[in-house]
Amino acid sequence: MKPTLLNLIQNNQFAGLDYEDPYLHLHTFIELCGTVKIHQVPEEVIRMKLFPFSLLGKAKLWLNALPHQSLTRWSDIEIKLLARFFLLAKINQAKSEIVTFSQKQDELLSEAWERYKSLLRRCPSHGFDDLTQVNIFLGG
Repeated sequence: MKPTLLNLIQNNQFAGLDYEDPYLHLHTFIELCGTVKIHQVPEEVIRMKLFPFSLLGKAKLWLNALPHQSLTRWSDIEIKLLARFFLLAKINQAKSEIVTFSQKQDELLSEAWERYKSLLRRCPSHGFDDLTQVNIFLGG
């Protein structure tokens, strides 16, 4: 593994603090891992091997406390990390921000749309279908 990649990953570590966004961490981590291609090694294996280096503090303690062999696929890591660090209060807050979205005064429609899409990306588990998302945006 290239030391440069390991440095990039360690410069973007997730500690599990309240203000940190685990979705953003996963997105950044996947992006960084995507820069590495090893002949006949699946991307999932690369992610699984590098993921522990992307954590510190209570997030690292959480990972180390999981039962051995409880994370056998990349999706296991994603599901368990989000279940632990993207709490119900954060989900409810994010959903509230989506539902109460409104275009700001002097904000271009394209800027409002990008800001709205950003809210949706911050909470992939919002549960709003495409039609509802469009209706919320148009109502705001």
